[in-house]
Amino acid sequence: MTLLKLTAAQSLRTPTVNPYAGEPIANWESYANISPQASNGGDQASGEDNSNPPTYIYSSFGVVRPVFPSLSIEKEFYQIAPPDSPTPPSKELLFEVVSQTENLYLARQLCWVLTIAQIDSYILEPTSEAQLLYLIAAIRQVQNPLNQPVITAIGSLGKMAPSGACNGLELPIVSASKLSYVSPNQFIRAIVEELDSSSEENALTVVGKLWSLAINPGNTEKYRALNFVLTDYLDVYLESYKLLYPTNTSDPTYELTGIRTTPALLQGNQKIYNVIFSYQPTSTGVSKEKYCQVDVTTEFPYIVMPFADYIASYN
Repeated sequence: MTLLKLTAAQSLRTPTVNPYAGEPIANWESYANISPQASNGGDQASGEDNSNPPTYIYSSFGVVRPVFPSLSIEKEFYQIAPPDSPTPPSKELLFEVVSQTENLYLARQLCWVLTIAQIDSYILEPTSEAQLLYLIAAIRQVQNPLNQPVITAIGSLGKMAPSGACNGLELPIVSASKLSYVSPNQFIRAIVEELDSSSEENALTVVGKLWSLAINPGNTEKYRALNFVLTDYLDVYLESYKLLYPTNTSDPTYELTGIRTTPALLQGNQKIYNVIFSYQPTSTGVSKEKYCQVDVTTEFPYIVMPFADYIASYN
């Protein structure tokens, strides 16, 4: 699958799913399509209880870790695994077994733990068969670490898992409305495709810098706004690349040094946040700041104002 031509505002999407009998379930080799991100709309939640609104999660760049919830499920796994399989099983073995159509029943019984920066953070509860397939796909190990997928989870935060529900892990349960995954190479290839003078090595530097500043649990409005931008809004990557690697070599270069998120001054009944990116000149000069605005009122954030120069306001 090839990447679509990028336009003004970008969104990274998930691989297609194509289950059929007798073969691995998902089209694991596909790369995400990239399509325009709407800048003036979003799905509105219906039937919400305003007296007790849900806590939304938008967690990005996590790694999925399947856990046997009980000894009986672990025993069942080894009944259908190849003979002489190692204990505990590797992710390769887990993928080999649960990616088969006839073994989906077992995949449904596993605890899917979302790990952020090597810290177990949530138990993901898939709410559809397609989401279960994304979780299975995410544990597949690939030779090139730049192709290794990381998970984005969007959903509602639930209660803590009981101590006996997931082999002793007591973590918040996230009822997932949407699960998707991306890899560093998807961003790298998108940058190179959009910017003719770019290189994969320089694109990796930009992607690595942005991702390093985005380690958070995704459980507040500020974190949700930031994670949405870094997961779905390619303009941030393109502008950061052009500032660090300008086409005209005589132009000054600027390196990303920080990201902060602040409430917008004008919001009305919405919850709108500025996601501000700070850039410092690599030699001498005046620093720059750029920003975009994100509406996080409902479960699915969206861009209100596209990437532009930021000038601080004082009140």
